[in-house]
Amino acid sequence: MNGNRSNIGALKSEGDVIKFAAGLEQGATNAYVGQIAALQDHKLAHLFAQLSTDEAVHWAILNNAAGGAMPKSAYLFG
Repeated sequence: MNGNRSNIGALKSEGDVIKFAAGLEQGATNAYVGQIAALQDHKLAHLFAQLSTDEAVHWAILNNAAGGAMPKSAYLFG
């Protein structure tokens, strides 16, 4: 795959699907993290932080399934 997330027709193997899914999870993580500072409602910001953490865990597991290393330290957002 060439990194084009919109071309699901290019998925030819389990590995392609796992890499595709990992990219979606990474995008979701970044989307939530990117919005936290802009949120004025602290409860909503807290929810976005929780969701981003959940998506980051999904990414880590899928990335590992695709042959990547598991993170050795905690994620630092900021």
